[in-house]
Amino acid sequence: EVAIVYGDVLNDSEGAFELYRLSTGATLYGLPTRADIGEHSVTLRASNDAGSKDQDFIINVVDNTAHKVTVFAPANEAVSVALQPTLIITFDEEVVLGNEGVFKLSKVGADGCTIESILEFDLSIPIEKSAFILSEDKLSVSLEVDENLPVNTQVLVGIPTGFVSDMYPNAFVGFG
Repeated sequence: EVAIVYGDVLNDSEGAFELYRLSTGATLYGLPTRADIGEHSVTLRASNDAGSKDQDFIINVVDNTAHKVTVFAPANEAVSVALQPTLIITFDEEVVLGNEGVFKLSKVGADGCTIESILEFDLSIPIEKSAFILSEDKLSVSLEVDENLPVNTQVLVGIPTGFVSDMYPNAFVGFG
């Protein structure tokens, strides 16, 4: 929504002019959704007995909001997880896989403080990136773990910035 205030300078194809009178009539406003992303041509026409004047412009709706994880499977703090689970991360909008960063599975060491690596996947290496499967609806990424995870151990997942991006392209911030 754009606010125009008394004294603002407006431009049209014939030059600039200052606004010294505010109309309390019709207002053009809106709150776009993802369905509105893109360019939209708009023509405003002011008419009176002397004729009419058109003002053409384009409203460009952009998505600057990064996507969010909606579901982790297995869930955070899950117990009785299979030794070779399929890890699934579901997002709130369609994503594409990134090409950089290292996805990590780690465990908390016996001392309760140290973090020890279990598996790492470098997304810049095609064979390692290919371990991740993007769902048909492009909302989920899965990884089938083909090595046994340690028993009775807290496993940590580290997802790098840019692991996925949305279609606009806002990169996932990552964590861990």
